Amino acid sequence: MHRRSFLTTVGSATAGFAFARAAHSATATAVPSYLRSQASLYAKDGSPYLLATDVPVVAFSLGEEELRGVDTKPLVGHLAAWNYFQSIKNPDNTAFIKKWSEYAKAKKIAGHMDKPLTNDPMEAHVIGFNMWIEAVKKAGTTDADAVIDAMIGIAVPNLTGGISAMMPNHHITKPVLIGEIQADGQFSTVWETPGLAVGDEWSDYLPGSKDLISDWRAPIRFDAKTRCQLWQTPLQRRERFAPHGGWQGTVSTQNSGSRKESALCACRAG
Repeated sequence: MHRRSFLTTVGSATAGFAFARAAHSATATAVPSYLRSQASLYAKDGSPYLLATDVPVVAFSLGEEELRGVDTKPLVGHLAAWNYFQSIKNPDNTAFIKKWSEYAKAKKIAGHMDKPLTNDPMEAHVIGFNMWIEAVKKAGTTDADAVIDAMIGIAVPNLTGGISAMMPNHHITKPVLIGEIQADGQFSTVWETPGLAVGDEWSDYLPGSKDLISDWRAPIRFDAKTRCQLWQTPLQRRERFAPHGGWQGTVSTQNSGSRKESALCACRAG
């Protein structure tokens, strides 16, 4: 029988996994789940809502830390999509795990001193901090605006064995991995992109989104003090979102000397 893909946003565990079972009867290929960090919602009292052998659930916010302390046996075979897994085998990752384990034990960090774990957000912070160091060196100062301007093009090693770079849209190049939950709470990578993926800041398909761009190079820049996105671009009309949950700004066109310029400050709401 032909199996067709089945896409849904799972909003609650009860509705979500009832829907997953319905998806199974509808010959779904997989069910993407956007439940946030709720590994215990995959099963109740050791009884899984849905076996991976029936229809695998692909989670987008379920990682090693969320699986801590959970009986993962009913979850074996379900999937998660990340840019990093602790189980990745390469010297940089092995060294980082060792360093973190020693630090967690020495500082008696709850949970980690007995069972040190690493995950995708931790790797993101490793990359981000090392990028900041290189940007400070490049800018010659720790001034936030100067560092932001210097950040584009900075490249540092990631923990999956490659080199991640900061792109003009302020997205970092990373591999995309799909991992299968194992009985020990780790992930076995079953698929990955052949190289690093460049983050796409907007959907290329949705109306109102596909025509938007994000390019933070001068003269377009983000002001660290006012948390506003500022630019002056001759004869162009653009609408964008400010980072960190900002609202969509509108562009006003003004005369400036002998030419027209569009200027916008899209500030963070609240």
